[in-house]
Amino acid sequence: MGDGLVASLRKLVRRFLLDPPEVEFSDVQRLLRAFGFSHRRGKGSHHFFWRGDLRISVPLVHGRKVKRTYARRLVRLPKLEDWDEAREEIGLDAREGP
Repeated sequence: MGDGLVASLRKLVRRFLLDPPEVEFSDVQRLLRAFGFSHRRGKGSHHFFWRGDLRISVPLVHGRKVKRTYARRLVRLPKLEDWDEAREEIGLDAREGP
């Protein structure tokens, strides 16, 4: 990954770590693809992302927003939790949850 892409991803990770009430679905897609997930559309408003045997279901609100509870689940992904630099930059202890 180039420096610009890493900086962009770090900024996106920070946004998720700040625990916003909603996130854009496009940001969810970018984040999950960066961490090795592939997107498969599900039924209705649900979208599924896969990485190996791990499946994540992401429902949309009004076709483009993702609620906080689902954003929190994404933060708990093992590879995302490894982004200690981003956690430190916003003042979160590495052991704390969002």
